[in-house]
Amino acid sequence: MYLPFNHKAPIADYKVLLPACALLLFCQCMAFAQKSREPLTDAEIDELREVAQQPEKRIPLYVKYLKARSDKLDRLFDDPRYQADRISQIRELLQDIDSLVQEMDDNLDTYARGREDLRKPLKDVISLDRNLQTSLHGIQKKSDTPEGKQYAFLLRNALESVDDSLANAQKLRQEQEEVFKNEKKK
Repeated sequence: MYLPFNHKAPIADYKVLLPACALLLFCQCMAFAQKSREPLTDAEIDELREVAQQPEKRIPLYVKYLKARSDKLDRLFDDPRYQADRISQIRELLQDIDSLVQEMDDNLDTYARGREDLRKPLKDVISLDRNLQTSLHGIQKKSDTPEGKQYAFLLRNALESVDDSLANAQKLRQEQEEVFKNEKKK
């Protein structure tokens, strides 16, 4: 029977092999860490922390941040001044939108499990999701170019997140309307 390495190898061989494996693992971890970046600025993180227990204030902040990124994304396509570094900015904004939409949805789920009244913030979320859908579909129509292929995957991910968010927000709003209507009757 053939073994890939000699099971009776001297300890010196393992002294070389073990650090090499550790170095490879470290390099892979560093590469992954560089790919994931924080979609929020420090100021935005601080704002969200201040209202962590107040969904009626926290969810509108997510809406505000997402709207700002959507507006910036639209400007990148409309303003010729942004041509130089446009692709990397588009990619970053699409990643930010995708991450923030998912983060906002996680917050909505958490608050809903805590029986919070989210009817008002959900109206804003639904409106935002519809606007994001329109914006992202517009970008998708313009992106059938070699340039567009560089961010097509991120665009599909962002669209999928927004579609899921809209469906979840509409379902949650309907559930909340029923729950709070029944509580009002009691």
